[in-house]
Amino acid sequence: MSEEEKLINMFPSAPRDKVVNLLHRKGFEKAKKQLETEYKLVKPLTPEEQFEALCTKFPNISRIHIEEIYKENMQGIQETEKQLNEEIKKKKQQDKTPDVETHRYKYDFHAQSKAQAVEEFNRFLQCAIEQNLPYDTEYELIVGKGLHSINNFPVIKTTILELCETRGIKAEVVKENTGVVRVWPFQKSHN
Repeated sequence: MSEEEKLINMFPSAPRDKVVNLLHRKGFEKAKKQLETEYKLVKPLTPEEQFEALCTKFPNISRIHIEEIYKENMQGIQETEKQLNEEIKKKKQQDKTPDVETHRYKYDFHAQSKAQAVEEFNRFLQCAIEQNLPYDTEYELIVGKGLHSINNFPVIKTTILELCETRGIKAEVVKENTGVVRVWPFQKSHN
């Protein structure tokens, strides 16, 4: 690894051109010292620290499963994290089948940006139409309570409710769980 690459990896928030300029003007050690005063030094994690970070980030996945995937992906934490996120996404997509007890369809909008939620909502409506289900079919859209959003503002929930309102679709927030919006895509709202 070149000195330039080392400095860029150590100070990822520093602009690349600044790192290169300092390196050429002052040399590695002096450039490193100056960058340490201006930017946060990122210490590479040991494999054990990477594993623990993954276990903390994915508390609902067993440590054994995380370890298996981590060992599979010799590239390290980024590839393991990517694979775990894909598994979670697949699981959420499987939830789009009707709940046997309630006969409700569920869609999970967690961890999506506003733009992704709008795109997913449009796909949801298209699927609802294509499934040709009865008029009174009810869907539960899991939008979250906004606890992880800036200022705890429920961006996804607000976006979904606005989309329903502009399209005249009947929707309501579930009283028992304010992180869920119940939607009847084939019924008009009475607002």
